[in-house]
Amino acid sequence: METSTRARAKLMVVVPSAVICGRSATAIWARQIRDGGAVLQGMHDRYQNNWYETLTFQQDYVRHDADRTDKTEIWYEALMVPGKLRIDIGRLDSGNGVLVTDGALTPFQNNEVTAGRPRCECSGVLG
Repeated sequence: METSTRARAKLMVVVPSAVICGRSATAIWARQIRDGGAVLQGMHDRYQNNWYETLTFQQDYVRHDADRTDKTEIWYEALMVPGKLRIDIGRLDSGNGVLVTDGALTPFQNNEVTAGRPRCECSGVLG
């Protein structure tokens, strides 16, 4: 019984210490992050040697129109780092979406490019 009590007492000392250390580390890191660019820079600095090169995900997109109706679409997104993004909008076989590559946004409908236009550049985030 005494061993169990000692183990519990040690655990009660270790757990608060770990919580305090964890909070301190988080607080120090949080003070250095001032904006979104700093978040991205921090992520880059921490994970630059093992960051992913591709990413795919599905997003439920809801557009709120001026007539107070909502339109829901499924966006299928594929990212290739650095700087290439494809978004297929709606059914995959519809051929509708947008490509973002080399600083240009290129929409397509029915598998045909509808127009291309330059997009605004980000201000030097991650080089």
